[in-house]
Amino acid sequence: MSVDHGTDIDLSSRRILLIVPQPFYSDRGSPIAIREVISGYLDLGHRVDVVTFPLGQDVPAANLHFFRSGNPLRIHSVPIGFSLRKVALDVMLSFAVRERLRAAPYDLVHALEEAAFLAAYFAPRFGIPVIYDMHSRLTEGLRGVPGLGSRPMLRLGRASEEWLFRNVNVIVTSKGLAEQVRQCVPDATIFEWQFPGTLRAAPDRPDDLRAELKVPPDAPVILYSGTFSEYQGIDLLMSSVPEVVRCVPSAVFVLVGAEPAEADAAASAAAELGVAEHVRIVPRQPRERMPTYLAIADVLVSPRSAGGNLPLKIFDYLNVGKPIVATDIATHRTLLDETNALLAPPRAEAFGEAVVNVLRDRELAERLRRGAIAYARERLGWSAFVGQLSQILDAALGSAGAGRRGVGV
Repeated sequence: MSVDHGTDIDLSSRRILLIVPQPFYSDRGSPIAIREVISGYLDLGHRVDVVTFPLGQDVPAANLHFFRSGNPLRIHSVPIGFSLRKVALDVMLSFAVRERLRAAPYDLVHALEEAAFLAAYFAPRFGIPVIYDMHSRLTEGLRGVPGLGSRPMLRLGRASEEWLFRNVNVIVTSKGLAEQVRQCVPDATIFEWQFPGTLRAAPDRPDDLRAELKVPPDAPVILYSGTFSEYQGIDLLMSSVPEVVRCVPSAVFVLVGAEPAEADAAASAAAELGVAEHVRIVPRQPRERMPTYLAIADVLVSPRSAGGNLPLKIFDYLNVGKPIVATDIATHRTLLDETNALLAPPRAEAFGEAVVNVLRDRELAERLRRGAIAYARERLGWSAFVGQLSQILDAALGSAGAGRRGVGV
């Protein structure tokens, strides 16, 4: 992990316990964001101990140490979202967290997603403040799970979530979630992440990638990157392809990030729509390859139809300075507006028309490109991110020093 970003911020060194209830490190949304947080803490001069699942890769860096939970069930993979495998790994993680807190004196616990329950339970017993890193509403993840999406379970989930909001020192949310937390707990200390672009490498031979994907040199490319989860709007995007290729017959859609079963489903959908030759389904790629994929794009798309948290890819989209087409939903409008993206109603025909407009109108495409670059330069630099992280840390430590609300356990 490279942490030489040129920041001159200097604070007294702190020892931070970071709890990550996911395979870490792996090239997927939350781990990518957490890697940026780690880099920020290290740039600020702190030591970071990561307690995480037994899955994933260690990241070598000075003052960064990994402690992995046990794996008696020999679990080799865990899907995104709720699963029994994840529950089993969370149980083992709880033992590792307690062991770490007993083994070393920490100044702060920074806990991601459901691991914040562990932090809110254990850390106060050691007099340690807690940052809850909230990438999504935990109750949202219950709705599609059989047996957990019932009204009684959702009420229990909301009550548990509100307890958590009240019993941590600071809550840091993805863009779009802060107001939801404030409605539950008006006096909570809340920040919204403003991530820098997370792609550091330069593109590597874009023409070779076009040839690999069998995309003609003069074909305009519409690129999607991210997971193929239902809420990401992949169905909406696929349904928009016929409208785009009707107007721009040479257009090619490149969709990056599919798991094997998802790739099969997307390929079948393209065949049913009669546009298979215009669609390339690409499996999840190593992070270092993504700059090259973004480089071949004429338009970057985010067709998300649901979910309160902003996709992390939007930060990357803005930083690479390509025209963006996104659905006009509240989540996207936390970062995007008419100056840096073309926002379309979340309907397939309207979304396709927006893509066509960008492909046909060079002045519009250039205006959106310049708007994205200007926004990224003004607000998404590394120094600004590290400065925000410093404020978050100060708020947590200051809250603990001023006296913390009691924990009702």
